[in-house]
Amino acid sequence: MTIESDDIIWFDDDEYIGAEISFPSGSVWKLSSKIREHDYYEAQADCELFGIQSEARGVFVCSKVSGNGPPTAVIKIRLQIPWFKTARKRPEVRAEQATLEFPSSWNSEIEALSHLTKARCSSTPSLFAWKADTQTHNEWVPGGYKLSILMEKLPGSDPSDLFITSQMPLVERDRLRMAFKAAWL
Repeated sequence: MTIESDDIIWFDDDEYIGAEISFPSGSVWKLSSKIREHDYYEAQADCELFGIQSEARGVFVCSKVSGNGPPTAVIKIRLQIPWFKTARKRPEVRAEQATLEFPSSWNSEIEALSHLTKARCSSTPSLFAWKADTQTHNEWVPGGYKLSILMEKLPGSDPSDLFITSQMPLVERDRLRMAFKAAWL
């Protein structure tokens, strides 16, 4: 059961905006604004029972500092976060929750983005780079995973909210499905 965490900002602007992230390819990017943040804030019992982790995801617009790539892009950061009701515990206590085992959805996301990039899908962002890090002592789960994906910044808006809530007209949803299917296959 997912527990609301409206009172916790996992990706604080003071810490993330202006931060630079380097990728193994040699490129360096500066985070300039946060697009959105979402979390899956789970209880310890649920994490242990279902083999899952509490996780926060932040999506940021970034600008290239050095290396290859366009002037602007998007970085998604997936961060292991503490179990429900443990976010305010000491770092040593939170570190006991750390895992370097990446969620299976991480591999699926990278594989899907790689495949769609190779297929030159115009309705999904191209994957430029990705990396896996370990959180430091000053982060939410010291020793836990921190995964970053550098992607193309697409023009327009994210249709997912309209698509999921069925506010997008059916004809438009069908066109989007067909374009995605053509790129995927």
